Amino acid sequence: MSFDRAVKKVSKRLSAYERTMAAQDTAKAMREIADPAALAEAAKLWREAQPADAARPSHLEALRLAEARRCLGKLHLYRATAMPSGQLSRELAQGLGYLAPIADRPGAVPPAFKQLLGPDADPDQQGGLAAEMLGADADAEDGVFADAVVALLTESVAATPRSSAGYVTRLSNLGAAHLSRYHRTGDAAELDAANELLDRTVAAAGRSDRNLPLYRFNLGSSWLDKYLLSRSPVDALAAAGLLDQALDGLPRTSGLRRDVMSMAMTAHRACVATVAGSAENLERALKLCRQLLETAEEGTGDHAKFRTELGVLLLQRFLDGGPDLDLDQAVESLREAVVATPEDHPERAERLSRLGTAHRRRYEVRQTAQDLELAVAWGEQSVAAPCARPADRAGHYSNVGLAYRERYQWFGEPGDLDRAVAYGEEAVRIHPADDPDRAIALHNLGTAYQRRFERGNARADIDLAVDVAEQAVAATSPGHPMLAERLAGLSRAYEARHTLSGDPADLLRAQRAGNGQRP
Repeated sequence: MSFDRAVKKVSKRLSAYERTMAAQDTAKAMREIADPAALAEAAKLWREAQPADAARPSHLEALRLAEARRCLGKLHLYRATAMPSGQLSRELAQGLGYLAPIADRPGAVPPAFKQLLGPDADPDQQGGLAAEMLGADADAEDGVFADAVVALLTESVAATPRSSAGYVTRLSNLGAAHLSRYHRTGDAAELDAANELLDRTVAAAGRSDRNLPLYRFNLGSSWLDKYLLSRSPVDALAAAGLLDQALDGLPRTSGLRRDVMSMAMTAHRACVATVAGSAENLERALKLCRQLLETAEEGTGDHAKFRTELGVLLLQRFLDGGPDLDLDQAVESLREAVVATPEDHPERAERLSRLGTAHRRRYEVRQTAQDLELAVAWGEQSVAAPCARPADRAGHYSNVGLAYRERYQWFGEPGDLDRAVAYGEEAVRIHPADDPDRAIALHNLGTAYQRRFERGNARADIDLAVDVAEQAVAATSPGHPMLAERLAGLSRAYEARHTLSGDPADLLRAQRAGNGQRP
């Protein structure tokens, strides 16, 4: 069988290494284990060991996987000994990662490494090595170091008394490793683990702990990540509060201060987007943004980034009842950010889209054709530009669709309405089904279908308008600030279809939606 042949090859290499080392022929042993063919053999063994269903392996598959872990763990740990003294090795991290799930089995961990993994491990050595590996993880393209840190610190934290001087640091590092794994994999379980561990870290650290601001920063970061998944006001407020506390506790000269300020600004802006958002959150975000902009050198990427943030915040303050000056300053700040952003920059699409939105908002207030044309032009450029996050492109399509819809209402050109529908359809198509912002694209598309129905009286358009409006309402959580508007849009769609068909059920549905009831 393929697995048997693969495991035999690796085992033979391991045995040859061990015999040669026992004979004290270190140079020959190192050549044997450092042979590039060893990695190809290892990769084949790991492939052959994978169960048909990873969630429910059979008894035989579980035995094969454990044997592969034992062989590959040893191989990488032996290869780590071939590295220059003092050099932190990926081989060591890989070996620990393979062996961690089976470390409690007799003979699984080579004697030379028993202080690092398994029942006889030394928590202090585990904690020290994990701290080194966590530093290396920041520069790694994969998660090999983070995986090793989790393996080491899961054991170390469990074996370290809470009164020990190293307990809080190890707890914090374990949370940071889980957070790193979440950022690489998007696995929500990793984020939950990080959040729980980092919360325990803050609770365990005394008020006099000089690292308390760092611990609060890490926990605030994890709450902000949770908000980006949930769009929950509770998560946004938790992030903002912790990041403000972290900032207050940092010395003015701290190198971490700028990162904390930037994340705190983002958290306060998130609060503004929720039910719990307030003018206080908006003003706090603006204050932090201006401070960051003052310290950013003009012409740098940071300067363009904070110019964008300032424009977004000023536009939001205007929409919340701020002065007309905020609107003009928002447009200008976003324009300067776009001008300063290279054509191939991954954030260019986002900045173009935001500038187009600002012009559309100014058109809605002042009814100036120039703003409307610029909204369309910048929007078109945004969907053609490089995009850092493919999921964001759906929002760019939705925004340019809105601009075309506005232009249709100004000039009455049917082609603009068809473009509004086409861009809206593309926005919905590429929006991830579980993205909370998908409801925005659905609502915008439903309105575009209804406008086209009003022009041509086509039954297909009003049926589509009802369908996507229902989806928009279904995707909107109770208490969301836009729920009333989306229910009103659904009510209008039902009523329009009733006018066409005379179906009394649509009239009843329109009344219920108009009264705030979901379908």
